Amino acid sequence: MDLQITGIKELDKQLNQLEKKDLKKMCKKGLREGQKVIQKEVKENMPVDSGDAKKNIVVRAMPAKVVKKLGGTVGLFAGNTRAGFEKKTGKEFYLQYIENGNGDNEPQRPFQRALDAKGEEAKSKAISIIAQELNNYRGKK
Repeated sequence: MDLQITGIKELDKQLNQLEKKDLKKMCKKGLREGQKVIQKEVKENMPVDSGDAKKNIVVRAMPAKVVKKLGGTVGLFAGNTRAGFEKKTGKEFYLQYIENGNGDNEPQRPFQRALDAKGEEAKSKAISIIAQELNNYRGKK
């Protein structure tokens, strides 16, 4: 379930000329907005029993140790865990059963379906916002 932004050589070249802190800020903002597109779709695809799973799906910047482990900066989270897959108990852990199924239930794949349906839109939004942030940055200099 990865969404990768590739192929925008001119934007990439310009971004690589920035200071690391400015680059991180621009990319984080763009990626966060792109993930909100996916988040909305996941919530629409999420089956509702008590509604706890749906309420806990949020977009957050990942802590540095998670970034190193998973290789990203922004992701969908459930409660305090990445999409509920790292914690072994509680409401967040239930999300893995919704996504992947278990012995009693078929996989419903709300995360994968959201990525398949809205991945390109999310990518376009992220790229657009990163480019807009770059233009704003150039205007300030």
